[in-house]
Amino acid sequence: KDDEQSKNRRARRALFVLLRNMSNNSEYKGISDMLTEAQRDAKVGNIISADEMLKRTPSDLETPKYRVLASRKNGLEIRRNEQFSVCSVTMKE
Repeated sequence: KDDEQSKNRRARRALFVLLRNMSNNSEYKGISDMLTEAQRDAKVGNIISADEMLKRTPSDLETPKYRVLASRKNGLEIRRNEQFSVCSVTMKE
């Protein structure tokens, strides 16, 4: 079911999960700190392009399929991902 109510419920759930994960991360400093850091990086030209990020991505890394909903001049993309599962593993050195 993909009606407006379902879309809104999924959006609220995604936001909740994002905020919960950020609050559980001991390295997370807060939205305002993230924004300040991003602005500082932009001033000194310390911005990684999408092409550079793709170069850094391992070739065998499986990534979810997506559709670009909107693009900005600065390279920012708003994407809609297909459903995917995520797992994490703690690795020892």
